[in-house]
Amino acid sequence: MYKSSLGYKNQEQCQLLAVSLSEEIREELENDGNSWYITFDGSMIDKRTPIYSYDSKNKKPGTKQAPELVDFIMRNMWTNGWPYYDEEEEGDRNHSKKAATRELQLDTGAIADESFRKLAGDITVEMYWGSTSEKVTETDSEKKKNGTPLVITVKCKVGKQSSTITRTYELAYSADSKPEDGKEIWGWFMTNPGEERGSLEDEESE
Repeated sequence: MYKSSLGYKNQEQCQLLAVSLSEEIREELENDGNSWYITFDGSMIDKRTPIYSYDSKNKKPGTKQAPELVDFIMRNMWTNGWPYYDEEEEGDRNHSKKAATRELQLDTGAIADESFRKLAGDITVEMYWGSTSEKVTETDSEKKKNGTPLVITVKCKVGKQSSTITRTYELAYSADSKPEDGKEIWGWFMTNPGEERGSLEDEESE
């Protein structure tokens, strides 16, 4: 009985962490409905310049800097270092789901609660982005990038308990973008909220 009770407790904590982290990622990406201002150095994102929130009213960068995960996503999408995933190209190992998926481990150092910190150590964030309906070789940045899907899965696994939530986002490429001047404006919105999926193997009562 005690093993079963402990298992359900761990399952509940695992669900809470997975859903909470997924929601935090959504809030960071969507940025309260605001876009992100990205500067380019030639054809690549300028690594020396932070990514800032975009002030659409004044049409200039704001003061809010992109969180670490959001920064990683936008600096690496549409680069050779992070290939896109296309189900129709699954036979091409360069664009298979395995090749396109990036996995990040959660930094647990800032979590005060010891029990949650231990659980968080088993949380991973997996993500991949896909090509749009336009050809990837399209030179028009708006046609090529607008509508780019981004799929993010948060997984928590402790022993026989697990919890997973997958959400899909879409890139909104702003008309304020001027790639020829080294400036692009990206926004994000969720298209599929997903649902938490958990599993718990039954233990024999004691």
